[in-house]
Amino acid sequence: NARFGTPIYALLVNWVLVMTMMLSPPPGEAFDFLVDLIGYPQSIVYGVAVCGMLWLRHTEPDKERPFRAWWPLSVIFVLVSVFVSVYPFVPPSAPSESNIPYYLSSLLGLILMLFGLPLWYIMIPNHGSIKQAWHSLFHRSSGQLSPR
Repeated sequence: NARFGTPIYALLVNWVLVMTMMLSPPPGEAFDFLVDLIGYPQSIVYGVAVCGMLWLRHTEPDKERPFRAWWPLSVIFVLVSVFVSVYPFVPPSAPSESNIPYYLSSLLGLILMLFGLPLWYIMIPNHGSIKQAWHSLFHRSSGQLSPR
């Protein structure tokens, strides 16, 4: 949204997913799987964001900020985020009654997150505009699209 500077399409997709999860009856394992699928990438993103905050605080210590987080608590948050990111891949000690492998939701969450990296990499130099990114990747020559 140009007026408010919000990613309106991403918010709409998120809204649809949240409404679907809230309004559909949870059918046991499938609901738990979806919650884990969403929660795993979130924990990684939050940990990376706090690492970025710590990095900026270290590289630009005198810059004025709207708030300051207590750095020991931030380090603890990053350590917990690392633990939460690694722990789902540790096999459980007792056999599970679930038909879904213990690592599948985390693995798929990681894959979904990695699928977004090329798009992010393309859009960053184009100031977040997919239209500008498309035009910078391809140009018209003799009626055909060809990579630059």
